Amino acid sequence: MRFNGLDLNLLVAFDALWTERNLSAAARSINLSQPAMSAAVQRLRTFFGDDLFVIFGRELVPTPLAESLAAPTRDALLHIQLSITTRDAFGPTKSDRQFRVVLSDFMTVVFFRRIVERVARELPKSPSNCCSSTICRTSRSGAARSICWSFPRYVHVARSLKGDTV
Repeated sequence: MRFNGLDLNLLVAFDALWTERNLSAAARSINLSQPAMSAAVQRLRTFFGDDLFVIFGRELVPTPLAESLAAPTRDALLHIQLSITTRDAFGPTKSDRQFRVVLSDFMTVVFFRRIVERVARELPKSPSNCCSSTICRTSRSGAARSICWSFPRYVHVARSLKGDTV
C-alpha cells in the first residue's frame, strides 16, 4: 500500500533495521530474505534521498534523517498494532451479541434447563435462543429444521422444571 508515494511496508523494514542495526538480523525479524531486505532498504534510500544507515565497522549507524524518522515510525507502528491487532476481551455480562444454541433432540431434553439458566445468568443482556434441530435427511443441502425458543421467555419454565424430569 502506498501513502504519498511511500510503500508503508517499508516502514516495518525501517523499524526492524533501526532496532537490529544489522541487515540480516532485521530481515529475519520480519521474515524477509536478506536480498528482499536489501531491496527494501534501497527503496527507502531512494524515497528519502538519504543513505539512512551507513556502515561503520561492523555496525549500521543511522544518519540524522534516520534518527529523526525512528520515533515517529515506531509510534505509528505501535498505534496500528494496538488499535487493530489488540481487541478487547469478551465480557459476557456486557455483551449484547445474539447467540443461538442448537442441540439435538436428546441433548435438549437432558440439558435445556441448565443451558437456559446459565445463559440467562452469564449473558444477561444477550438476546439468545435455543434450538432443537433434526437433520432433514431428504434435503440435498442437509439443512437443519429448527424449533427455537427465546431464552427470556423460558427462563421461568426452566426454573419450574428444576426438580422435575422432562
